[in-house]
Amino acid sequence: MRTLTLLALLLLLALPGAGQAQQKQVDGLAIVNDDGTLAIGGTRIRLYGITIPKLGILCIDDARGRTCSDFNVKRMLERKITGFVHCQIVRQASDGVAEGICTIEGRDRFRPRQDLGAWLVNEGMAIALRYAPPEYEALQAVAQAREVGVWSGLLVPELNDWGDDSRF
Repeated sequence: MRTLTLLALLLLLALPGAGQAQQKQVDGLAIVNDDGTLAIGGTRIRLYGITIPKLGILCIDDARGRTCSDFNVKRMLERKITGFVHCQIVRQASDGVAEGICTIEGRDRFRPRQDLGAWLVNEGMAIALRYAPPEYEALQAVAQAREVGVWSGLLVPELNDWGDDSRF
């Protein structure tokens, strides 16, 4: 009997994916919440590795005539997302919200999927957290050099003006 139990355990461990936590994938139409999280099929997902300004904090008037609504992350994401969103859940945050790398289709069939978090960092609308993928830091440096979004020089919000700053 003991040998049979041991054999069953060994067979179970030999199965593909046994002993490994499977990362969850969430796909579907997304609703963008006011805080920049996505709601897909009943799952609330925060974009992994970034933080975004709280709504109403970022208002810049410059020679180009920008207004607060030009920097509204919710509106930017709603315009960007035109179809299904694919999210690879990376972890569950301490507040219970799933965090994931979320992508959308490229502009045509020959372009790769576009990472929404990376896109926001590149547009200067989010900053990379310390645990973000390395390419996010490179995109942030590019956004700073281009002086876009919060890096325009007219206003860089304090960290406590951003979303959940406990993730820094």
